[in-house]
Amino acid sequence: MDCLNEVEGQAVEGMKETAQTVCCPLCGREGKVMDKGKKLYNVLVCKKCYYGFANRRQGAFLIDFFLWGIMLMVGGVLYATLGSFLMGWVKSFDVVPAEVVEGVWIAVSVVSMVGAHFAFGFKDGFHGYSLGKRIAGVQVIDEETGRPIGFWQSFKRHLRLQFYTLLCCFLIWCSWLGVIGLYLVVGGFLCRGYRVGDKWARTKVIWKEYENKHVFVDNTLCGKCGYDLRVTSRDECPECGEKISERKRKVIDEVYGGQFV
Repeated sequence: MDCLNEVEGQAVEGMKETAQTVCCPLCGREGKVMDKGKKLYNVLVCKKCYYGFANRRQGAFLIDFFLWGIMLMVGGVLYATLGSFLMGWVKSFDVVPAEVVEGVWIAVSVVSMVGAHFAFGFKDGFHGYSLGKRIAGVQVIDEETGRPIGFWQSFKRHLRLQFYTLLCCFLIWCSWLGVIGLYLVVGGFLCRGYRVGDKWARTKVIWKEYENKHVFVDNTLCGKCGYDLRVTSRDECPECGEKISERKRKVIDEVYGGQFV
């Protein structure tokens, strides 16, 4: 059974409801460790779990990025070798001007680079895992159904962040250090749970070791403002208007039996 966790700042008919923290709802540690706790998906957890979860997500990304970089380097060598051979072969017929052949080659190369950049966004489509996430023990799920995401949802989840990194690449003249830097800056917000793209794709990352804990499953708090959704039967948060997902509504109704506090 999960520990009692702090829920504060939620108005119930003009009054504030506050419960005293007993222990971390993830690792179960008690006492003073919770005095400096932080909120993950709007639920108070100890600092060890808070940063541990973020570190796993950042580590998963770095593994994926490193492996993807190796694949791109190998693919780039093969592409350059094959491309040089084909250009020489086409030029040997002396039918198409050399400038046109080279122009087509440059255009195809640019399109291929952009395509490879966005293809990275499909990495979490393997039942909610990439290789890095599998190693790190985290998984991406659909927030409404609780099921692991597929390739389309993975692409959608990464699209906005990839657009920002692509823009960053052009601004700093295609420096991959800039891309890594941007991802790491975004990684600083991973501690809270959601990151850029999660809300749009309706996804969330869970820690597999604690996948059945309250933080990841039956979180009754609004993901935007932290309002306790057990006090309402509406399909949207009465505090901020955020839509309540079908999964969360179902969990609240099933776990709490439709009894609103």
